[in-house]
Amino acid sequence: MRPIKFRGKTLDTNKWIFGYYFHQLDDGINAHYIISKEGIERIVAPETVCQFTGLKDKKLKMMYEYDILDGDGIIIGNIHEDNGLQKEGSNIVIPEITSKNWIAAYKKAMERGCKHSK
Repeated sequence: MRPIKFRGKTLDTNKWIFGYYFHQLDDGINAHYIISKEGIERIVAPETVCQFTGLKDKKLKMMYEYDILDGDGIIIGNIHEDNGLQKEGSNIVIPEITSKNWIAAYKKAMERGCKHSK
């Protein structure tokens, strides 16, 4: 069974934080949070929240939704820091694991040498 992990970009520093995700209403505002394993809680931009897929690339880097995988099975970025990587020939964007496109992307990732996380 894969661990349930998330990442998101913090609103205050625009840096990635990894951990557990939750959202709640704070004074009438729908706030999105990630809490790191060290207990650090940060508000994150909801459009940047991505779930860990349970896969690792060929360099054993954890693969999250919206990561961009090159033809060699290596994560080269994500759609939030795209820089045109999505449009390059054999690159694929890892979709949400609940989407209808997940199985096709999963198969392509495995063909490119990606592995299951243990």
